[in-house]
Amino acid sequence: MARKYCQLKSVAYLILFGVISIVVSACGSAAAEPTATVVPTATDVPTAPVVPQVRTFYLDSLENNAVQVTAAFARIAEQMSKVWPTKDSLLDAFSDSDLSQEIISSLGAVVQLLPPDEFEEEHRILQSTANTVVEYAHDLERALQGRDLVGMMVAKANFAVSYKRMLLTVSPRLCSALGIDNDPEVICEINAGTPGTYDAEVERLFKVFRVEFIPRVTSFALALSEEERFSVLAALNREVEVATGEAAEKLAALSPPEGRADDHKILLTYLEDTGKTASAITVAGEERDDSKIEQLFDQSGTIVESVEAAISCEYSETLLHGFFRDCMS
Repeated sequence: MARKYCQLKSVAYLILFGVISIVVSACGSAAAEPTATVVPTATDVPTAPVVPQVRTFYLDSLENNAVQVTAAFARIAEQMSKVWPTKDSLLDAFSDSDLSQEIISSLGAVVQLLPPDEFEEEHRILQSTANTVVEYAHDLERALQGRDLVGMMVAKANFAVSYKRMLLTVSPRLCSALGIDNDPEVICEINAGTPGTYDAEVERLFKVFRVEFIPRVTSFALALSEEERFSVLAALNREVEVATGEAAEKLAALSPPEGRADDHKILLTYLEDTGKTASAITVAGEERDDSKIEQLFDQSGTIVESVEAAISCEYSETLLHGFFRDCMS
C-alpha cells in the first residue's frame, strides 16, 4: 500500500484500487453490491424511538448509510472491471455510480439523526465535520458534470481524507458504524497499549498519517496527461509534505522503550526521507520536470523497500497494522 507513492505508472494502473483508498479492497474483484438492511432515515421519524430502542435505531441508521456509500463504490468496481481505465471510462464509472449523491444524501440523513445521550457529544462532532465532507462531495459532482478528470481526482482525494478524518474524531463504536466495508486505511480501535504509552502513541499517530497520506498518493489515473499530472501534484502534494512532516515531528518527540529503539529509528528515517522526497516532487512538479518526478517516485519505492527489509515484523504488525509488513498473512 505504501508503495503506491513510489512509481507514478504503477500508481496509475492501480488508481481504481485507490478510489478514495476506501475501494482498495473492494475493487480487487467485481464485487456485488452489498445488500442494505432497510432502516428508516432520520427524516422518516419525527421523534426518537423509546429507550433502549434509541441506541439500536441510531447505530443501525449509521450503518445503513455507510452501506449505501459502499454500494456506490461496488458499482464503480463492477463497471471498471469491464473496461480499460481511460478518461471517459473513469468519469463514466464515477458518474453512473451516483457516488457523490449517495455521499450527500447519506451524510445529510446522518446529521439529522436524534442520538441517544451517550452519543450526543460525538454526534455534534459528526455534524460539524460532515459539512466538510459534503463540500468535497459537491466538488466531485461538479467535476463529473464538467467531465474534469483532474477535478475528479483531487475531489475524491479530498473527500477521502475528510471522511476518514471524521471517523477518527469519534469513538471506535461510531467509527465502525460509519466505516466503509473493507477500508484498510481507517483503523477504529487502539490496541497497541495503554493510552499515553509509547506503543499507543505510535499507533495513534500512524493511524492519522495513513489517512492523510494514502488517499492523496493514489490520485494519479493512467488517463491523466502529463500536464494534468502536474495539476494534481500541485493540488495535493503539499499536504503529503505536511502529513509526513507532522508524523515525523510527533514520532521524534517520543522516547522508545528498550526493545523499540531500532524500529523507532527505522520508522523515523522513513518519515523524514519520504517527506524530503515529497518536497522534491512538489518542486519537480512546479518545474514541469516529468522525468524528475518519475525518478523521485522510484526513489520513494526504494525507501519503502528498505523499511520493509529492516523493520521488525512485530513492530509493523502491532503498531502500524501491517503498513510495511504483514506478519499475519
